[in-house]
Amino acid sequence: AREANISGNRVRAESNSRTAKTLNHVALGIGLLSLVLTIAYIAVMNQQPPAQPGIVTVQPTVYVTQAPLGNPVSDYMCYSIFTMLCCCLPLGIAALIYSIN
Repeated sequence: AREANISGNRVRAESNSRTAKTLNHVALGIGLLSLVLTIAYIAVMNQQPPAQPGIVTVQPTVYVTQAPLGNPVSDYMCYSIFTMLCCCLPLGIAALIYSIN
């Protein structure tokens, strides 16, 4: 969606944006399901949960508009990166590709 925003192709930008959003939602659902199943497994096995990971700082996304689109379509770049790193790697990668295109 980001590349299509820059080139001024609104139809392609909207299509890629919707695809990235859908992939992110599916991956987030899979990630949450995995988390719930992991917690249930730990509870059943009566084990201690793993230690909390360190604090992760995420830099804010900077949008540079170089296109004739006055109102750019959301590209869900941060959401795609979060999904890729924290939820479901394969769907996160696909969502990131659609976010970039």
